[in-house]
Amino acid sequence: MAIVLGNRAKMSTSTTGTGTITLGSALSGYQTFAQAGITNGQTVRYTIEDGTNFEIGSGVFTSSGTTLTRNVTESSNSDNAINLSGSGEVFITASAADIFVNDGATSLTTTGTITAVLKLGGNFDTNSHNILIDDAHFIGDESGNEQIIFQTTGSAVNQFDITNAASGSGPKLSATGGDSNIDLDLEAKGTGHVTIRGNDNSGAIQFNCDNNSHGQILIAQPHSTPTTNTMLLPQGDSSTLVSKVSTDTLTNKTLTAPKIADGGFIADANGNELVVFQTTGSAVNQLEITNNASGSNPILAATGGDTNIGIALTPKGTGEIVIAAGNLNYGGTAITATGADINLIDGITNGTVIASKAIITDSDKDISGGRNITISGELDAATGDFSGAVDIAGDLTLSAGADGALTFGAASSVKVVDNNAAALVFEEADNAYMTFVTTNSSEAVKFDKALDINGAVQLDATFTVGANDQGYDVTLHGDTAARNVVWDSSADSLIFSDNAKAVFGTGSDLNIWHDGNHSNVRDSGTGDLRLQGVNVSIQNNTGGENMATFGVDGAVQLYYDNAVKLATTATGVAITGAVKPTTYQETYVASSAASTVTLDLATATSFSLTMDQATTFAFSNPPGSGTAFSFTLFLTQHSSAVAITWPNTVDWAGGSAPDAAGANELQAYAFFTRDGGTTYYGFLGGTAIA
Repeated sequence: MAIVLGNRAKMSTSTTGTGTITLGSALSGYQTFAQAGITNGQTVRYTIEDGTNFEIGSGVFTSSGTTLTRNVTESSNSDNAINLSGSGEVFITASAADIFVNDGATSLTTTGTITAVLKLGGNFDTNSHNILIDDAHFIGDESGNEQIIFQTTGSAVNQFDITNAASGSGPKLSATGGDSNIDLDLEAKGTGHVTIRGNDNSGAIQFNCDNNSHGQILIAQPHSTPTTNTMLLPQGDSSTLVSKVSTDTLTNKTLTAPKIADGGFIADANGNELVVFQTTGSAVNQLEITNNASGSNPILAATGGDTNIGIALTPKGTGEIVIAAGNLNYGGTAITATGADINLIDGITNGTVIASKAIITDSDKDISGGRNITISGELDAATGDFSGAVDIAGDLTLSAGADGALTFGAASSVKVVDNNAAALVFEEADNAYMTFVTTNSSEAVKFDKALDINGAVQLDATFTVGANDQGYDVTLHGDTAARNVVWDSSADSLIFSDNAKAVFGTGSDLNIWHDGNHSNVRDSGTGDLRLQGVNVSIQNNTGGENMATFGVDGAVQLYYDNAVKLATTATGVAITGAVKPTTYQETYVASSAASTVTLDLATATSFSLTMDQATTFAFSNPPGSGTAFSFTLFLTQHSSAVAITWPNTVDWAGGSAPDAAGANELQAYAFFTRDGGTTYYGFLGGTAIA
């Protein structure tokens, strides 16, 4: 049974005896039960006074007969109904059973069941008692939404244990109960995850040892790695993860593109280096190792981005590259010469050279002193060393080595002399480009004269003008005279001339330029023009005076002569100085007549209505609690002076609603609220207005 209360409701009764009460009129200064907001069928807590006799109880109010039933809880007649004399007074009140009572200590006591939203202003002490929550019920937030839902299990013996902690220790959520061994389940919904969140550090899970003296910590990747990865745990019984720092044995593991640090190695079973890996910056060429079927040889090959790639086999110091005798094959042909046979070439002594298609030496073998050798046919040699001048009357065709290189020994320079008046032209033959390469990182291809390039220039590496502490100017000219962009090295500035624009966006949406008089920023795109920063200030050209500031999670401030005049706050706007509006007006709505009329407070602050029938009023969409709001109503009475019913949330000045105006008369009403429409304060501003 829900008990309702009403303010200042006190009525007379002419009822006699101990039966149902028939209510009379409101006593002076009070209002009827109906005016206090009690509706048909509601139960109220009442008190009856009849001379020296009294009766306290609860009763059901019926508006049709204006009656009140009697259910006595306390009376001067031994807690039974008193015998009314016909001149009793009945009023609505609250009894001790309906409210909390302070016992004078630190607790509140009550009787019965409380069905209400209970708000505690201080601590909630159960005084060594339990809190019982029904199955599938919850603890909610201040809006009444579920925050923690409790599900029950029949004959439950295991439960959570929540322990707070002193400074330096963390609070504990543990499993406890009647069983000896109890799991702790964290269960996400659907495909959701159980997430360990980071704060100042990455989210981490620590797995302690059996006596909690040490443990293993699993830490997420840092915020600088903007991806969420999935780590699959190993399959099989007693499987373990491989440590980054420990020595582990891997069996039947497939490695896809493993990375080995510069100078890292593959070790033998004793941990000694077996193969050492050295890295080269921006490497594009590498070795490829291919196994092979029975009867075929495994392959060690060069591969990579270049078209022609050799293989360098480099011994250490004076060490040698050793090939077992009889195991050298060139182009599918086995080389049968021994090492001694090959060394004979180096032992050639003085003799005669005769050449047609081949150079044949006599038994003396040495041709190092040969001069003025005439070759009528083809000279085919792996190497050639000419100490004197070489005069070639016809075309010189050089077939470069396997790496495509034409090498000029250790010369400090290669000079090409042009005695022609016309330009010296270097032309490529069958390839699409010409490349200048130096293998020394400290050297570069250098042009000491002006470089005039009429075609397109493609740079596939860093383009640098000047040194780190000494730069040079760069000028970019436009199609219009005097419009250019200059990198001024002496000023360390990129300078745009007047009307030369910095343009951003695929559609050239954002333009920044100076037109000679004004500085311009123009956004012609469909999106926002955003100025982003932790805190943003608009200042004068010297930076010494603020005009506007914008703070993150803080105020927006407008200045006059470097003094704040308008600032936003957490609750509204703060204005420094006088507010001088040039005009003032309120929104007015003329409502249509009906049996029920709702005044929408979100649409206007002033309303008017001409009644054509008895009317019940309602108010909707007031501002939220904590905001003061007032509105007026100009009401013209019906020609037959019909009844007006106001909302029961209106508290009228004087304690009761004013009498309705006479036929066709105009009355003015004013209403005020500050608690979001829970209570409206009503005032009659005037009646019988001409």
